[in-house]
Amino acid sequence: MESAFSQVTERLNNRRFAVANNAQGLSDARTVFHYFVEGAAVWGTYAGGHIRQGNQVGRVTGPDSIELLYQCITTDGEIRAGWSRGVVGVDEA
Repeated sequence: MESAFSQVTERLNNRRFAVANNAQGLSDARTVFHYFVEGAAVWGTYAGGHIRQGNQVGRVTGPDSIELLYQCITTDGEIRAGWSRGVVGVDEA
């Protein structure tokens, strides 16, 4: 039986992603995100580009949606934190 969150699990769990477009943030094409999903829990790490090391923790909020808290230290030594919400989709290649 599939859970309500199986689509997010299938698309994110133990997968790595690079940023395609983030004009408003510090992450860029050199930043790699590594996600894990267990039930409704989502967590992961990210690093690269302007990000020395970052962590995320959050939850699945729907069949294809998540919300995350994030924190990082930049290559300039700044500490940043925030909250984000997103849709987990598949880009057609």
